[in-house]
Amino acid sequence: MAARFSIASELSVSGGEGEQQAVTLGTWLDTTRKRVRKLDAERRAQLAGLELGWATQEGSV
Repeated sequence: MAARFSIASELSVSGGEGEQQAVTLGTWLDTTRKRVRKLDAERRAQLAGLELGWATQEGSV
């Protein structure tokens, strides 16, 4: 049987006009993964340093 777990952590991120909003870690990861091609090289390198392999893939989602 495969182990299942859930991460219920929330992050506080800056909104469009400087306001802070809480998002779940999963939501932040999904959004960042989808927008990785729009990130600068330094930010992609930081994400790759966290062992997020998709951060360095050109053709990622």
